[in-house]
Amino acid sequence: MDYLWISVATIALFYITKKYILNKSATATTASSAEEPRNVKLIRETFNSVKDADAFAKEFYGNMFTDYPEVVPLFKNVSIDLQRKMLMKSLVVIVNEQLTDLSKLCPYLKAMGKRHVAYKVEEKHYPFVGNSLIKTLKAWNKNIWTQEHETAWTDAYALITKTMLEGANE
Repeated sequence: MDYLWISVATIALFYITKKYILNKSATATTASSAEEPRNVKLIRETFNSVKDADAFAKEFYGNMFTDYPEVVPLFKNVSIDLQRKMLMKSLVVIVNEQLTDLSKLCPYLKAMGKRHVAYKVEEKHYPFVGNSLIKTLKAWNKNIWTQEHETAWTDAYALITKTMLEGANE
């Protein structure tokens, strides 16, 4: 796969996003809940409101397969039940365990990106996942969702995408 994400713009986006997610503290590695950056709070608030992980994952894949039918063949030989569990496990690790610790998050995401190469995932597929994730989160949080939540998730997913693609290209 030929990903050409190594450019000045991409590197700039990474550092801007990293600082934004960590509330302008690029050197921070962990944060207690009392000092948790606002964007992290917003991301965790909306993710942790999901009380039925399997139903959420079903809706996520339903949204993605409906909005982006070109990804359906990527799941032809995959147990969708297992895939839903893996999705939610990855989100728990990213959101609740590693979001504010880039020294753990980046290697985790790079390894995930490398694994997704074997699944025939291409750069063009990453926005489909992000859009579907945000659409699903927005539906599950319709009573509290604001533009601030949308921005926090969009920025976080930009970092996730960039880091996974780095792993895919290694």
